[in-house]
Amino acid sequence: MVLTELYDGMGHMGIERTLDLTLPEKAAPLVNIRTSRPLELVCMDFLSLEPDQSNTKDILVMTDHFTKYAIAVPTRNQKAQTVAKCLWDNFLVHYGFPEKLHSDQGTDFESHTIKELCKVAGTSKTRTTPL
Repeated sequence: MVLTELYDGMGHMGIERTLDLTLPEKAAPLVNIRTSRPLELVCMDFLSLEPDQSNTKDILVMTDHFTKYAIAVPTRNQKAQTVAKCLWDNFLVHYGFPEKLHSDQGTDFESHTIKELCKVAGTSKTRTTPL
């Protein structure tokens, strides 16, 4: 039905051109991330738990990709200001500024606050592809 509508509705463009209209876009191939030194890439993500008595349910995990050294910080929420403060207080002031900061595309990591922190620190921001 879709092909018929495309073929008839688009003015009989021919079989190949009609089929080209229905092909999905191909994504870039997946490749392993490679690092060659500490602080080249620091990855961030949230681990969510069931709330306990302390009401902690969000844990920000920051990992140096090369050394695999990870820091896990319980947080009140996943807001951008919370991420920036945890990153500053628990990682940057102790270990320095990474060349790249890598995360998923969550609003907490893609916010203006995080972009400004990266700009001030001279750190570039990278992100995973959307699912």
